[in-house]
Amino acid sequence: MDPIQFEIMSLLSVKPLLRFAATSKECQDYLSNEVFIRNQCQNSLTKEVESLIIQEWSWPFGVDTHVWVCFLPETLNICDIPMESKIWLEKNDRRLLASSNGLLVGTTYGADEESSKIFIGNPATKMWSTIDWPREVKVNKVTYNESDNSHVCLVCGYGFGMEINNHPIDYTLLLFTMHIDIDDSDIWNVGYNVHILTNGEFIMKHANLHIGHRRLIFDDLVACRDGLYVISDCGDYLSERSEFYFPYLFHYNVKNGTSAFIALPTGAIEYFNTHWPLKFFGWERNPGKSYFESICLASYHRGILTLWVLDVATEDMQGRNSWREQISIDVVQSLSIPSPHLWTNCLCLVDKTLVFRYGSYIHRYFLHGQHYGQLEVISTNVRSSSREVRFIPYSTTLRPCVTDVNE
Repeated sequence: MDPIQFEIMSLLSVKPLLRFAATSKECQDYLSNEVFIRNQCQNSLTKEVESLIIQEWSWPFGVDTHVWVCFLPETLNICDIPMESKIWLEKNDRRLLASSNGLLVGTTYGADEESSKIFIGNPATKMWSTIDWPREVKVNKVTYNESDNSHVCLVCGYGFGMEINNHPIDYTLLLFTMHIDIDDSDIWNVGYNVHILTNGEFIMKHANLHIGHRRLIFDDLVACRDGLYVISDCGDYLSERSEFYFPYLFHYNVKNGTSAFIALPTGAIEYFNTHWPLKFFGWERNPGKSYFESICLASYHRGILTLWVLDVATEDMQGRNSWREQISIDVVQSLSIPSPHLWTNCLCLVDKTLVFRYGSYIHRYFLHGQHYGQLEVISTNVRSSSREVRFIPYSTTLRPCVTDVNE
């Protein structure tokens, strides 16, 4: 293979690669070359996120979800995924939970074990696999259709300090399931069992992980160099005398299994309420890495959206509570929302760009670079609906959908 052509081709997204493969035998050989696939996956991590997979769903079973792709670098569909994959994702109550380096993980909810599965796949290459639930989940007969029972974290190319396999099994997939103890009557003593995918099956890593007295918003989970960060909810259901009265950040060290509770900035929790929950995202990510070096908290009060940043990259985590206020945004003047009352928490942060839904449009607001402060519409193909939506950052790669070293 020509080394220059090899390098240029490895910088492309999957869709143009498939088009080249259809016209050239040499290009077709690239798609089956392990070194080329590994390079293409690694190069994807050096670029900005290509798109957002947006999922709108309703909770009743038997109602198909709605999935569409919103392109970020440019309004061209060079990063699109095949229609067959979109149709597959919309069927049978599938809920997307995580994405990393071209792979998607989610669950199919149903009334029993057979119809409830964990799936992992590559939408760009139309490859899908299923993973069995952990044995103790089956034994305890967890309610499979309860959405709050199971959550996942997927990080490609990183093991949080633990040994991982070679490509393409060089990823960490963690499953969090609610710990059930029928002999414990303390409703506040709720924890999670942590499972890690090993040789194609989930193995218990940590039993009954204590998460405090608040519910954790696993949809906003962020993977950093030193572990996982999850924000709590903002419900007004705890006594002011409780040590967990104020919302908090939960940190889990994946390698050694330790955890910690991190206080949020005073300015962010002073007016916390259930009407506008705090949002949480990754902030700084080094090129070529799938994890973040810093995290970002979004708080909202009286028409002002404020972003706070905390660096978490240092090994000893000194100054972990040193939040700094990054920017305050007037949602009426800067984001063109007619009234503060119309602002919702339907937003995400991608490569330091604020992406949010308003009505039937998806907007983005630049928080850095030459376009700083600019607002633009990036998608109009959105249904105006009151249904909840989730934003899943996604970039296409050739990464195989493999769960076991023996595959």
